[in-house]
Amino acid sequence: FAQSLNVLEQILQISAGHAKVEHPLCSDCCDKIMKDLDGQIEELNLEKKTLTDFITQWEHEQKEVNNKSIIARVRSNNNYDIDEETRFKQYQEEASLLEAKLSNLAVDKERLKLEFEQLEMESFRMNEFE
Repeated sequence: FAQSLNVLEQILQISAGHAKVEHPLCSDCCDKIMKDLDGQIEELNLEKKTLTDFITQWEHEQKEVNNKSIIARVRSNNNYDIDEETRFKQYQEEASLLEAKLSNLAVDKERLKLEFEQLEMESFRMNEFE
């Protein structure tokens, strides 16, 4: 029983990349490692697809929000009762809000991009084992 635990521990260390293999493995061990790696690849590919779908949906929602904002701005511009100074202040406030949103979106996009690249690298690394 203890020997089988040692073998299992070695297999897990090899499959996790924590141990260097300096000798050939038996076919059962190779099959076990390949099965584990295939499972990890499937999991990474699913996570990659989920993130890609999320990014696509998020970008679509942002376009809709921007379109609604433009429509609201056009409607508010039709208020001729507001003097030019008040309208200018409103535009400045709106511009600063939009700049803050844009900055936040850029940060989110960069974070998601880095996360996506990490998943691609992990997926590529896992595909090398195949």
